[in-house]
Amino acid sequence: MTSKNEEDVQRTLENARLARSIGRTVFVAHIVTEYPRQTHAARGATDLIDAIEREGWLLGHLSESGFPVPRMTCVFRRHDW
Repeated sequence: MTSKNEEDVQRTLENARLARSIGRTVFVAHIVTEYPRQTHAARGATDLIDAIEREGWLLGHLSESGFPVPRMTCVFRRHDW
């Protein structure tokens, strides 16, 4: 059985693959952090960003929001390594 977090990660990666396959040049991911009191480097976020970049995207911008649910909005640009 997979956790909701693992399902969210897989769905995000599938969306990144789909966006690339249909020729999108921008992909936006919303990453909800696990620990609301953590102010830097949300647990698991770096792994997800790394995985999205392995799908051919490069992180271009990141903004954080802490209310009411801590989350990051990440804007990726298509990149051919």
